[in-house]
Amino acid sequence: MSYAVKIGTREAIWIDNKPAPEGWVLFKGVMRDDLVWGDDIQNLREPNAQELADAARAAIKPVTRRQMLTALHRAGLLTMIKGAVAASGDIELQIAFDESQEFQRNNPFLATMAAALGKTDAEVDAIFALAATL
Repeated sequence: MSYAVKIGTREAIWIDNKPAPEGWVLFKGVMRDDLVWGDDIQNLREPNAQELADAARAAIKPVTRRQMLTALHRAGLLTMIKGAVAASGDIELQIAFDESQEFQRNNPFLATMAAALGKTDAEVDAIFALAATL
């Protein structure tokens, strides 16, 4: 399918086999909300795997402290996480873990700790999914 996308907007019209009107650019593909719209509309493209993964993670809702600690306990990770946080020597990480009332998936401390413990993004996502059910 071919679409014309109006420059400077997110407006698109289906034009299959017709030329794009003046001030519009041609896009061949399926129009979807997840397409990446750059500052220059001519850069309209399909999102790559990393962008899709980042968007999925950004959509994960925060969980409460109780939910997260219970999920870590059920996954057998709570003692290890508490020990790693204490052993890190990173005061800000310790404050973040000990004092946070909610945990957000995109928190940089969480990413640092997950990497240090060798946890994959999928494993962290699974903990958040479990926590959300508690």
